[in-house]
Amino acid sequence: MLSRGQATRERIVEAARTVFSRQPYHSASIRMIASEGEFEHGIIRYHFPSKAILFETILKEICQDIEDASAAWLSQTADMRAEAGLEFYLEELFVFYDERPESLKIIALNLPQDSGEEPIPGYEYIIGMLQGTLENVKKNFPPTTPPDLTLRFQDAFNALVMHYLGASYCQAMVLGLPPKSSEYKDWVKKSMVMIFSPMLRSIYRAGREAAK
Repeated sequence: MLSRGQATRERIVEAARTVFSRQPYHSASIRMIASEGEFEHGIIRYHFPSKAILFETILKEICQDIEDASAAWLSQTADMRAEAGLEFYLEELFVFYDERPESLKIIALNLPQDSGEEPIPGYEYIIGMLQGTLENVKKNFPPTTPPDLTLRFQDAFNALVMHYLGASYCQAMVLGLPPKSSEYKDWVKKSMVMIFSPMLRSIYRAGREAAK
């Protein structure tokens, strides 16, 4: 059972996740979070001395969750055909998104970063997560796969995930579908399979030929 302090801290984090999924870091405020959670903003300051610390705490947890989940899903595709493995991975990704939709939205809102600007708090966790998922893919691709091909595959995959799910409202409106509908998710899945299946088949076919 959580202590009173732990329960309050979790309520703060939950409210902050909601606010940060609607507003980029620089636009969100402690007062917004207090209003969302229906508590005094001084309570937030007690547990998290600054907005930066609160945001970094959340971003670190989100990025670690995504990297760990990705590794777990990939490990279960080892004995599957390329297309079946991709479909399985996407299904697991949708479950993750349904349970924590704010995670990808927070990342998508805060990805833009000019080299001349001071990075948002915890930006290195986003970079680390993207690098970590790349390493996970490398472990599951045939060892003969050229590194640049693995990078291009994973970079394109991550970019479309951020667009289709992290910024789902925009793409769903273009299609005339509710962002949270099964129709939209089915469209995303079919599109991702159509785009990436040929590349995966080519990668695994080259791996089998190199192993002969």
